[in-house]
Amino acid sequence: MHFDSGVVLIKPPVCGFSMRKTIALVLLLALGTMPLQTSAQVSVPAVDLQCLSDGPSEVPLIIINLSETVLNDTAICMVTNPNTYSERIQIGVSADGLGFDAPVTIDLGPNSEQSFNVTVSANQSITPGIRMLNVTATVVEANGAPPPNTAESYTEGEIWIVNDEIIRSTQIEITEIGPFRSTAESFTTSNGIEYPVLYLKESFHIDAIMSGWNGTAIANKCLNVYVDPQENPSPVITVNTSENGTIEWFSGDPLQNPTLKGIETTGGKLEGLRTIRVAYEPNGETVDACDAESSGNLSSSHTDVEVLIRSRTDLILKESWGYFNADNVDSDGDGLYDSVEEYGILEDEIVTGEVVLLRDRLDLGVANEDIVFNFHYYSTSNDTWIFDHDETHFTNTQGIANFTWSAKYVQNDGCNGTSCNTKWKITASHPGSELFAPAMDNYTSQVIVLPPILDSDGDGVDDDNDAFPDDPEETHDDDGDGVGNNTDVFPQDPDEQFDDDDDGVGNNADEFPDNPYASNWSTIYGAVGTLLVLLIGAGVMISRMKKQDELPNVASSSELQQLDKQIEELQQKKNEMIAQEDVTEQMFNDD
Repeated sequence: MHFDSGVVLIKPPVCGFSMRKTIALVLLLALGTMPLQTSAQVSVPAVDLQCLSDGPSEVPLIIINLSETVLNDTAICMVTNPNTYSERIQIGVSADGLGFDAPVTIDLGPNSEQSFNVTVSANQSITPGIRMLNVTATVVEANGAPPPNTAESYTEGEIWIVNDEIIRSTQIEITEIGPFRSTAESFTTSNGIEYPVLYLKESFHIDAIMSGWNGTAIANKCLNVYVDPQENPSPVITVNTSENGTIEWFSGDPLQNPTLKGIETTGGKLEGLRTIRVAYEPNGETVDACDAESSGNLSSSHTDVEVLIRSRTDLILKESWGYFNADNVDSDGDGLYDSVEEYGILEDEIVTGEVVLLRDRLDLGVANEDIVFNFHYYSTSNDTWIFDHDETHFTNTQGIANFTWSAKYVQNDGCNGTSCNTKWKITASHPGSELFAPAMDNYTSQVIVLPPILDSDGDGVDDDNDAFPDDPEETHDDDGDGVGNNTDVFPQDPDEQFDDDDDGVGNNADEFPDNPYASNWSTIYGAVGTLLVLLIGAGVMISRMKKQDELPNVASSSELQQLDKQIEELQQKKNEMIAQEDVTEQMFNDD
């Protein structure tokens, strides 16, 4: 009896095998007939499949032009057997509802490959569009037996159903747009939409690419660039595509844009959403645009992009609220820093400041924008600035924002002298908004708040300026003798304070502080001597007048009596002074 190679008849024993074991044994015997594989070869059945377009482009696999008479196209596929035993390959095709023609099976010897065609057909009723072609290669036999594994390779590609109108179509894609030559910015609005950003009165650049219906770059075509095409029917510039179908245009390049104009105002529009358009218009009907093309083999196209036009801003000081930097210079050596003497204020004094927000390129005020004033004070104990609070104020129609603040004193631990002053730093800033970029510079100024004024005795003069802070009757001591001016009879003489006898000589210098007629022995001796001279002189005159009786207009006896009485009173005063002198001597001699 003859058996084909690989086929073994197994006679079951009396006890019998199950069907599953029988099949497994048959498969093992079949595999035993296959040649052993080296490590460089596939040890089990395998297959590889690749398909390419029959045309110049690899994408799509199939192109069918409904405007032509032949409504089919072919993809070329290659199937490969990567091992050393023969395989039978089954080809499966799906054309997304279109007709197709392809081989059902292909037999491949060891380590061989074979190409085959897959042709897809359409009819005039098909709607232009894109469909999918799926091709599968599956190993169904290996050395004439079913393979022990699933060996399959799969590929897919697009089927384009087009017509002449589609083939003539063009498309333009703006790949980048942004400020200056190469930067790109975007802003996400409150409703979650992200827009490219350009700036008013500034340069910008556009990068774009023009391609045909099948993605092939279109070179050397003139494109028109518009800003707000609804309001401006003429383009701002025309530019030709490169060999790669691209444009790279910068408004600040005098060779590309002789006017050097960037984003300008349009119909009174400043900031907000604007439209940038790049258009291919071969008919040439637009004024100051690309010339008409005679070939007519490409149709017009354009692409629009909405951009957010913003303005940069400048924050300008209008009314200062202090000075730029508090230094520690004490030019006059009085113990107070110059900045404190010039700018120091007291707690609760009103501090005001004002800034104006302007558009950077137009110097126009910006209304209804937030200006944030941040307040920090300096802690000497921590050696750092500490945030206290902030205030937000809106700019008015002229772009002006201001603040009013009651100065606040903050006690520093362990302060002494000038370190007890509170140094405040107030910074104005513009954080920006949807239409306006943050101001390029902030403005910072400082304020010195002095310690609270103390008036311990309630006399209206603070303790720092009161020579007697606990005495409500005294405030100054000009001569520094420790006695206040109000009590000091001699406020400018540090050696005298009192004059008990009101003779104009201070008690310290007055040898007779309780005698208003004398202040020292010299004055007594001088007075007595003067009195004696007067008495002697008067006596001599009177004696001569009585003896000679030659005086005209001699006084009457009553007048003479009056004169004698005055002399007697003078003599009495003399005696009193002498008696006073004796008492004084006794007082000193008691010591």
